[in-house]
Amino acid sequence: MTVTKYRQYCVQCYLHRDEIAKLDAIVKMFGFRSKYQLLQCLLRMYLRYADTTAYEDEAPLSREIEEMFDELMEEHEKERAYTTDRRATR
Repeated sequence: MTVTKYRQYCVQCYLHRDEIAKLDAIVKMFGFRSKYQLLQCLLRMYLRYADTTAYEDEAPLSREIEEMFDELMEEHEKERAYTTDRRATR
């Protein structure tokens, strides 16, 4: 019996139709085989960014990628605060 170090984990999210169209365009532009492959790549990059101690043996991410994730997290926190505050007032 072969034991692999990979395990399937399903992540679902809702995206606006425009965002899905952008994902499709990025898949074609950068030669990914599918949205799944693109999202897998992005998730792995984010894990490297978020947990640098687990990836010490690998080359560090470029500063541009780190800045991109910083900006995305700031936007997400603002959006999250808005939706959380809106729900709290119901």
